[in-house]
Amino acid sequence: MSKDSTDSSGGVWKAWGLDEGLELAKARLNGIRADEESVKCELSEAQAELHRAKAQLTALLGFAYMERIDRGVAPSDIAHRGLISIDELWLLLSGTYEPGEGDWIKRVATGLIAVGRNWRIDRLRYCLEELGVAATRFDNASRRWETLRHRVSDAEEDVRRITADLAAAAVSRKKVRPRSSSSGSGHKRAVIIPDVQGYECKPDPLLAATEVEFIQSLRRYREWAGNPSYRDMAERVTDGPSYGTLANVLRHEYMPRKLKTLEAFVRGLGGGDEDVRAWATAWRRLVASAKENV
Repeated sequence: MSKDSTDSSGGVWKAWGLDEGLELAKARLNGIRADEESVKCELSEAQAELHRAKAQLTALLGFAYMERIDRGVAPSDIAHRGLISIDELWLLLSGTYEPGEGDWIKRVATGLIAVGRNWRIDRLRYCLEELGVAATRFDNASRRWETLRHRVSDAEEDVRRITADLAAAAVSRKKVRPRSSSSGSGHKRAVIIPDVQGYECKPDPLLAATEVEFIQSLRRYREWAGNPSYRDMAERVTDGPSYGTLANVLRHEYMPRKLKTLEAFVRGLGGGDEDVRAWATAWRRLVASAKENV
C-alpha cells in the first residue's frame, strides 16, 4: 500500500509505502534528536561561558565601586561623575542587565571605570570583549536550539501521523468483505423489499429539474430503501468511498461533484444497475444544463 506523504523538512511531496515511510520518519526523528543533544551541550557551555564573563565584569565594576565608597564618595556622586544615572549604576552592579545590550553596557561600565584612580581601561576592555563574545555564542546556540525543537516537534508529528495511517489501513483491510461470487459487478447488494405493483413509491430521479430537486429525490430514495446507516452503505460497496463521504452527499443542496460517489451512494442503498443508470442519466442531464447556463 502506498500513500502520498510530505517531508516537513523540505516540503517535497513523495510517494512511499507506509511501512517504509514510518521507518524513514523514525530515522529522521532520531537524527534530529542527536543534533538536539549536541546543540544542548553547546548551549550549556555557552551559558556557563556567559555567566563567567558576566561575573568577571561585575566583580571588576564592584571593586571599582567599593574603592570609591571607601574613599567617602556617595553613590550619586559616582553616577554623576560617570555621566550615568543612579538607576543605571544599580542595574550594572546587580548584574540584572541583558548581556545582548552591548552598547549600553560599554557606555555605563566605561563611565564608572573612567572616573577612578589607577584603573586600567584595558582590563575593562578585555572583560567587555569576553562578555560580547559569550553573549553572541549563547544567542547563536539558543537560536539553533529553538530551530531544532521545532524540527523535533514536526518529526514527531510525522511519526504519529504515519503510525495512525498504518493503523487505519490495517482496520480497513479487516473490514473489507469478500466479494459475492454471484455478483458480476463485485458489489455486495443489500436486500430491498420491492413495492407492490400499482403502488410504486420509489422516487424517479429523471423528474428532478434542479440540483435541489435532485437531492430531495435522493433523500426520498434513501428513505424508500429503509434509511440504512452510512456505515452500512459504505461496507456494501467494495473499494467505495468512506461512510463520511456518503454522509456528506445529503448535507448539501447540490449534487455530488463525482459520478463515482453518486454510484456508490445508490449501490449502498441496494440499487441495481437499472437504478444506477437512472440516477447517472439525471446527474449528467443536470450537469450539462448547468454548463450551458454558465
